[in-house]
Amino acid sequence: GKDLYEEEGKVLPTPIKNDMQVIHDFTNDLNTVDVTNRLKYDHKGDIVFNFGKYSGQLVSDVLQKDKQYYHWIQEKEFSAQVKQIVKRIMRENDKK
Repeated sequence: GKDLYEEEGKVLPTPIKNDMQVIHDFTNDLNTVDVTNRLKYDHKGDIVFNFGKYSGQLVSDVLQKDKQYYHWIQEKEFSAQVKQIVKRIMRENDKK
């Protein structure tokens, strides 16, 4: 496998290995929210970021305190799925 380099410069050492169990575990992660694995469910079932400076933090909390992060995600090369999910959460925050 090869190391994965994220936009933020973070390196994920060989996220996929040539090992059937590792591949099975990676593709059957029930906590994954989107196909690019940028968003995950935490132990309570809430959506958290799975990358960058807010990794592990609730998406709804981050978007409330850092609205620029929402715009950054919408402008960058994230999947349409991630953008749509983040947009939905942002709308839900605005209704509160």
